[in-house]
Amino acid sequence: MDGPAFVAKIDMVTCSSHCRANFDPASEEPFPCGGFNFRAGRNPVCEFFPATGAADKNATQSLKIEDAPTFYYEKTCLKIAKRCEESAYMFDVKKGYRIDEVPHKIINISTTIQECMEECGNLQDCQSFGFHREAMRCSFYKMTRRDAIIIKDPKMDYFENNCIHPSSRCPNGRIEFVVTRKADVPSFGLALGVKSIRSCMQSCINNGQFHCRSVQFDAVSNECFVSDETSDVAVPSSTLDIYEPFCVPRSEENTCNRPYSFEKSITSKMMNVTPIVELPNQSTEKCLQKCIDIDTCQSINYNVLTRVCTLLDKSKTEAASLIHPDENHDFYETTCPKTVTTTKKIHVASVASTVASTQQPVTTSTKTTIQEKLRKTTVDIANYRLFERNREILDEFVQEQFTNIVNVQECWKLCLHLNCSFISFSSTLNSCIVSNSTLEISEITRDSAIYDLYVHKDRVTTTPSTTTTTSEPLGAPKSPTSDDDNIFEFNELFDISEASTTTEAVETSISTTVTSTTSRPTTTSAPPSTSTAHQRSRAHALPNTETITEDKTLLPIDDLELGGLEDSQPMQLSEESGIAYVDPELVDVSAQCQSQGINITFDLRSLANYTGVVYASERFEQCRVFVKNASHFSIFIPRPKHNSWCNAVELNNEMSTIVILSNDRILPHDVTTKDDLFYQVACQYNEKDEARVNQGIVVG
Repeated sequence: MDGPAFVAKIDMVTCSSHCRANFDPASEEPFPCGGFNFRAGRNPVCEFFPATGAADKNATQSLKIEDAPTFYYEKTCLKIAKRCEESAYMFDVKKGYRIDEVPHKIINISTTIQECMEECGNLQDCQSFGFHREAMRCSFYKMTRRDAIIIKDPKMDYFENNCIHPSSRCPNGRIEFVVTRKADVPSFGLALGVKSIRSCMQSCINNGQFHCRSVQFDAVSNECFVSDETSDVAVPSSTLDIYEPFCVPRSEENTCNRPYSFEKSITSKMMNVTPIVELPNQSTEKCLQKCIDIDTCQSINYNVLTRVCTLLDKSKTEAASLIHPDENHDFYETTCPKTVTTTKKIHVASVASTVASTQQPVTTSTKTTIQEKLRKTTVDIANYRLFERNREILDEFVQEQFTNIVNVQECWKLCLHLNCSFISFSSTLNSCIVSNSTLEISEITRDSAIYDLYVHKDRVTTTPSTTTTTSEPLGAPKSPTSDDDNIFEFNELFDISEASTTTEAVETSISTTVTSTTSRPTTTSAPPSTSTAHQRSRAHALPNTETITEDKTLLPIDDLELGGLEDSQPMQLSEESGIAYVDPELVDVSAQCQSQGINITFDLRSLANYTGVVYASERFEQCRVFVKNASHFSIFIPRPKHNSWCNAVELNNEMSTIVILSNDRILPHDVTTKDDLFYQVACQYNEKDEARVNQGIVVG
């Protein structure tokens, strides 16, 4: 609370990077940083404090508890392992606490706490340590406060290691996820941009800045956030769901095609059910593992205070009325079938004709028979699309309704066999509603809190009944609209280019582009855009595995994004590929300062064309524009107060950013070399007249 040297609206990772480098992003001059406050939220604030020598020892005396999610980071000099160099922070400290466990190693130190920090960093299995201030003793543990009971101890401080060795996350096992609906965590939450849910989960596992313990995913905008906190500290959210990783022994075969294995209900308990077994002193992860091991386990009551794990043979679907609020319990329900069903290829038409030939109403027993046949059937499910979330078929137009449907693929198989044209599926109830009505979709559907509407691609003649223009951040690439099971993916990207010269015009242009894209999730024509330079073919949205070649020497243009995002060793393309190179002498760059951000335009002289990608520095995944055979293209960088995804910095009414034009013929595109073209762009804003259009300063 002593007053920061300067304040910046940037994310925590960038904040940490600047402090580590002793760099002032406002003046671009050296700054002796001793630490910083970080105020979390969707508009984060970073307050830098100067290093003041001996006075740093008394820094903790000025700390103050705040209601808002705020973190204080103190800088110290440590000898650390190579893998920890990219960590945004090394230890998470809780003063006056310790975990109630037996340590696996104890050392006495002679000088400072840094000795304990370095020792823990060098130990492969050190996940936390306790420091006894009076005895100058460190106790090292193979677990954290999330796996053990943490208790108050005025003589000790608890240090949780943020740089966990990758092999320690899930040794000899595989990683599964637990979902908590409509929840968020009050942490610093690093924004990773727009992703599919599975890509978001993978980013959590591979995160190098901190030990990721949860993913927050917006099912509406497909925004992805990763965090170091779990749902134990969750707060309600209108749009976000939390996904938490946990480890499963590899001996257990994964038969689930969902992104998650359990669904968690916070402060809830199933009452009046005879338990299969009660297990004392279990961590949440161990409890989930036990349930997976037992075939009859359908759900779990977990006491967060006593750490008692109660396994049950009833699910929420079977006994929803037995679920009651309980502040000391969390309820977990399995979402994947326990039995492994062997698949056998049966031609769709033969099963469909069998059903049709009965010429009888579909009874409950018939439904069961159909479902059993379909689970053994492999069919082409590429012809349906998510039309609109939170929408279901009206009762009078329901052809059939099925329960205990594992996922939307199974639901669509039923639709194919019953010759229907669209479905409503609920992953919450595992319920499938099919209809063969030929009326307008808007006339035969209604809003729903738990169902989503899927339509045959040939059936789509209307747009969804409602559209949203506020869910997309300025300048962000449009998300693939995908269901929970990631059945398909629209690989559309757009940008705000050729921006208009007034604030009103820019807002209109952005709104129109977003509305057109979100209201047409199933059409096959290119979306309207202010520039055609960035539109890409959607032919590879559902690739045919038989036609994919391993030879990427001459990468097809339509596979530009696919090739650029592969998790592989960097590779050099040949000159004949025509990708990611243009003569730097032919590139003219200009910038237009809008009230919402900077529109950066690239013009190539002598009719030269460029195919590749332009992106914000250190933000390739969430702030980029793909270009195909274009001589004129743009990228829009929003102001940090609107959207911090593009790594822009704004201090003293001046916004600055660095954009990179990939120009080295190296894949992945975000591998930077001396041949890439870097441009620093700055705009000076006037608080009294932000709507005025100015020209930016572009430094090559």
